[in-house]
Amino acid sequence: MIKLLEFVACCTLLCLLTTCSLGVRLDEPFYEKGRLEKRVIGGVSASDKNYKFISAITTANRTSVKCTASLIAPNAILTAGSCIRSLENDVGSDSSKILVRFGVSDPTSSSKENYPIESINYHPEIQFSTFTNDIAVIVLKTCVPKSVATPVHVNTDDFQEFLAYKLAGFGISSTDGTYPNMLQQLTLVQGSRRLCEIFFNSKDVNNKIFCAAQYKASSICTGDAGAPLTTDDFQSLVALANAQLTTKENVCNQDNSVSIFTILSPHWKNFISTYAPCTGSSCDYSSLCPN
Repeated sequence: MIKLLEFVACCTLLCLLTTCSLGVRLDEPFYEKGRLEKRVIGGVSASDKNYKFISAITTANRTSVKCTASLIAPNAILTAGSCIRSLENDVGSDSSKILVRFGVSDPTSSSKENYPIESINYHPEIQFSTFTNDIAVIVLKTCVPKSVATPVHVNTDDFQEFLAYKLAGFGISSTDGTYPNMLQQLTLVQGSRRLCEIFFNSKDVNNKIFCAAQYKASSICTGDAGAPLTTDDFQSLVALANAQLTTKENVCNQDNSVSIFTILSPHWKNFISTYAPCTGSSCDYSSLCPN
């Protein structure tokens, strides 16, 4: 018990949604602030054919991507609610200042078309401080043409904890702070369940929360909130990136840490499908996009 308490006391939950340092108390008497760096470490450039659904969310006054998102229906994208809340804190209630663009390259280019937002819909039981139910569905005012992006299928089956998954994000990929002009991709597997269960209810681990292993040469960090976790064949969206757990202060480039993902299947029926009546190739554009 003493060893366990010592281990808990040194752990920090760090979010992916801001450029500043941030620590979050999770109903525990111990918590500390850590320094965040914005980068995807050990990633490779992603292929457009595998990420036809990828979206970058930013604002006009930013030169970097704030949130990564996924097109799940012709007019709906899915991302981390905490990241969108952070954007709303930056721009106020004027959603016209939030820019939604598609494609794996040049995500902040002004030459790319912006798709205006109709509504931002947070999970009704979202808890921003603990990243619980940390998802949001953004409904766009118009459908995204198939020539620009195509929806990804949202997995509604039980999560398979022992598989390898693919993750992609727009975060910084080098220590000098240079943003890549291409989406970066990583392969992830399950990380320390013990570390995950310190902060989350054990019954939720691998049912609602997935903790993926991170290593010094392969990790994600700030700038990747909402990044999609897909099956190894890129055909099914299973979870979204939310935060990181680490036993050290410098979270982004450490062994023995985990990244936290919200598993989507428990939220499809009662939340996601309310705003996205179809998903992936099952969508009928003629009925959803009459114009």
